Amino acid sequence: MGVSRATIALAALVFLLLIIIIGLYSSYESVISSCNSQQSSYFNLQQQYSSLNQQYQSLQNSYNSLQSEYNALQQQYQSLESQYSALQSQYNNLQQRYTQLLNSLGSCSYTNYQLSNGYAVGACVIVVPPGYSATTTISVTSTATPVEVYVLTVFWQYANWAVSWHPSSYVYYGNGMSIYTTLNLGSGDYVVVIQNAGSQPTLVTYSITTTYTPS
Repeated sequence: MGVSRATIALAALVFLLLIIIIGLYSSYESVISSCNSQQSSYFNLQQQYSSLNQQYQSLQNSYNSLQSEYNALQQQYQSLESQYSALQSQYNNLQQRYTQLLNSLGSCSYTNYQLSNGYAVGACVIVVPPGYSATTTISVTSTATPVEVYVLTVFWQYANWAVSWHPSSYVYYGNGMSIYTTLNLGSGDYVVVIQNAGSQPTLVTYSITTTYTPS
């Protein structure tokens, strides 16, 4: 019994359909495998992104904290700088007033002071505090008789002069009708004495000026 052409054609068609179905199934499995692989990669990237995002947030928080601390320190610095400037200004003002006070204490003058023979006058006390040096200018004139000018330390030289009128040591000694000198004095207390060692009274004019310099 023979096979008809229709049967053969049908069988060929069925066979062709099977090949197509098998090919489609194979492609389907390949697509599914590729999707699964991409999905796995996506999940991995998602996890990496989450981890990096957490790190970023942590760094952001740390940065914000440091920025806040920096701002606080900046404000403290500006406050301290302002206080320092105010204190520096006060110190400079006090220093200036202190120097002016010293200058006034170490500066004395008198015109036509009547100095009897055999008498003396403590013309000026000069105080040079620690941390300072002083420049003292002394000008003395006498009208009738020479005078003696002593610059003595307080207390030993001055005490020695008070006993003997002719101290064995002194910072400066001058004798004459007109005396002019400039002295550089270190830290200490000094007294300027003008003494009439002549035989008659005289009129004495003196000017003593002192300027101070921090040493």
